[in-house]
Amino acid sequence: VRSAHLEDDRKRIDKEIAGLAVERDNADAEIQHLELRLRDVEKILAPRVLPPVHETAPVVDEPVLDSVAEPEALAPAVPDPVGDGAPQSPTAQASADLVHGILAEAGRPLHYREIYKRYERVRHLDPRPPRSRSGNPANALATRYRHDPRLENVGRGMYALRGARAVPASPPADASRKPRGRGRGRSRSLYTSARPVAYTLFGARHEVRTFRDVLLGVCATLHERAPAEFERVLELRGRVRPYFSRNPDDLHEAVQVARSGICVEVNLSASNIVERCEQAIELCGFDPREFGVETR
Repeated sequence: VRSAHLEDDRKRIDKEIAGLAVERDNADAEIQHLELRLRDVEKILAPRVLPPVHETAPVVDEPVLDSVAEPEALAPAVPDPVGDGAPQSPTAQASADLVHGILAEAGRPLHYREIYKRYERVRHLDPRPPRSRSGNPANALATRYRHDPRLENVGRGMYALRGARAVPASPPADASRKPRGRGRGRSRSLYTSARPVAYTLFGARHEVRTFRDVLLGVCATLHERAPAEFERVLELRGRVRPYFSRNPDDLHEAVQVARSGICVEVNLSASNIVERCEQAIELCGFDPREFGVETR
């Protein structure tokens, strides 16, 4: 009986040894496979000898902007003092000279998009017009004149001759009651759960019941004051849809602005409506600081 037990133990041990041998062989095969993969990776990561690069015309290195968002990054936080701006290359200097003439002829601050529209008429005078890699030629041009010591940033995307900053409008008669959420530095969360009471624009106070009334009222006033410049609101677009369009089918919920023939998207959040109003005011050449919303 004892010898039978010993025989069974021997067979069991032999099976375990055979199983371990199979596992060892499998491990060796896996190691070989990993070594081959490692060699392939080393070949891919090995430095390559690049062919000589032929010199080509320079491409403007510009920040990429959203189709709706404005180029805050174009302007330094604190304007450079006269004579202390970034050094200009001859190419950038030629473009800046043309922009200086455009602003001098306009006699008022201009949005960077409007500057580009006027630049298009005289770009033939620029020996090397800027090229855009992001599809925003107005921004490509702005990278050439934003540090020019003769110019300064006077608002979000707005530029003027240094020292010729527009005089702000006089405050409204009821200046003791300051609108909540006024200015771009305030958090948009102020409008999340708030209800509008009135909005102030160009010194006049208008009572409203909804933020939709704010949007339609601001747009109607802008079209009345600057009908030609109001066409620029058609440039405002979101990621999927435009915010303004002549075709109502382009918008989710369209309402026509007065008799402009332009429809505005009104299916927006409160914070988006306030932002659209400020952008429209800037595009029409006015100071968005003249706009404020009172909420409760």
